[in-house]
Amino acid sequence: MSLCDTCKDPGFCCREIPLVYKRSPVLFRHGTSAEQMTQFAKVAKLPFLPLRPFFCIKMKPERAAQAEIDGAHGAMFGYAVDDLAGHGEPHVVAQTWMWRCPHLTPAGRCGIYETRPALCRAFEPGKDKLCVHYSPPDQGETMTKAEVA
Repeated sequence: MSLCDTCKDPGFCCREIPLVYKRSPVLFRHGTSAEQMTQFAKVAKLPFLPLRPFFCIKMKPERAAQAEIDGAHGAMFGYAVDDLAGHGEPHVVAQTWMWRCPHLTPAGRCGIYETRPALCRAFEPGKDKLCVHYSPPDQGETMTKAEVA
């Protein structure tokens, strides 16, 4: 029996998924539409659908220029937290998106479990912040859904 069989909120891990690359959120040009995100997901072969913009971030222009950029879709990969612009500094506005799995059943379970993508197979319940059973290595208590989000 896995943690998924006793989950307090089945499907939580697949309803709102942030894209992360090298421990940083994947950023897109500010104002990128859901239609453009759907196209990006197809090209990137992501098994998810765009849900909604999550937050906007200001980056120093020189750092945004140095990030690995998918020019066709405006995705920026590999920025670091210290690349953020402060108040009054010139900046580039980018946004992150939340994604969702289109195969999640109404019961919160995977509708394609036997043929799910490798990305989903690699997910380990309890070891990722997307899981409601996640417990950070240095703490012994389970985080609540509000703390994870």
